[in-house]
Amino acid sequence: MKQILITATALVLVAIAIPAQADFTGNVGWESEYVFRGIYQSDSSAQGGLDWEDKFGDDSSIGYYAGTWVASVENGMEIDYYGGIKGDLGDASYSLGATLYTYNDEFDDTYKEINLGTGWGPFSLDVAVGKYMGVLTTDGAPENNPDYEVYELKAERNGFYALIGIWSNDAEGEWAELGYGWNWKDIDLGVKYIYTNDSATFDTTDDSNDNQLVVSATYNFAVKDVWNKFQGAVSQ
Repeated sequence: MKQILITATALVLVAIAIPAQADFTGNVGWESEYVFRGIYQSDSSAQGGLDWEDKFGDDSSIGYYAGTWVASVENGMEIDYYGGIKGDLGDASYSLGATLYTYNDEFDDTYKEINLGTGWGPFSLDVAVGKYMGVLTTDGAPENNPDYEVYELKAERNGFYALIGIWSNDAEGEWAELGYGWNWKDIDLGVKYIYTNDSATFDTTDDSNDNQLVVSATYNFAVKDVWNKFQGAVSQ
């Protein structure tokens, strides 16, 4: 709980410190279970992030983005950093970026990824090519800094979505998600069912199946609004 409060306070202070003219957005949220790519991370996870994005020109269809995101995990905190470019090409969209996943309290080791994405209409495909900066034990033999790929195919319509994901290379496992999201009084609410085969972990000897029903709530905000409210409160 102490780490959650510290993280939330830090996000608010950073949001206040950013100039109002910068195109930053933030989010704070909660999930009943934090499950990432089919892998269980924590019960009752508090989460939050800051994002910045812009375009290369007023008439450009290509933009760039950067951000950070934090979440409470079973032991400690996950802190992610990411950035890249994205754009539109006719009716299709694309993205190219990189993500660094870090953890404290020895919950896990660092993951480094290159991220590729494309979409058309209700369909999207995301591919991650990464390296795990830890040790993977396969069939009793340890392997340092193993490589992995993740493929996620998603379809969305009217708030509903379906997703199929696959781990490959030195990792293995598959998972599937079915979910629905809606907005209530400026809060994004969601519910999803997650089925995981082989636990989708780096432990390729794990043949267990997991089923999770997850509910979530997220509030998104523009940093300039926080800045303006802060200035108004100080001036009173």
